[in-house]
Amino acid sequence: MELSPSIIITAGPSLDNDEILKNILSKNVSWVRFNMSHGDHEEHFTRQKRIQAAAASLGKRVNYFVDLQ
Repeated sequence: MELSPSIIITAGPSLDNDEILKNILSKNVSWVRFNMSHGDHEEHFTRQKRIQAAAASLGKRVNYFVDLQ
């Protein structure tokens, strides 16, 4: 079984650009991190939905985790 590396990115304002978002997700991103020290819940929720939609359009699945501090 061949293992591929996990790529983790931190979700931020640059991912609000659809072209940048799809380009980054096409690079075999496995995990998206949300840093709750920056932004509010609504901003993170909106960004997560956009990431999910972009990943689906590329036929990819990404995992999420939240950094609380």
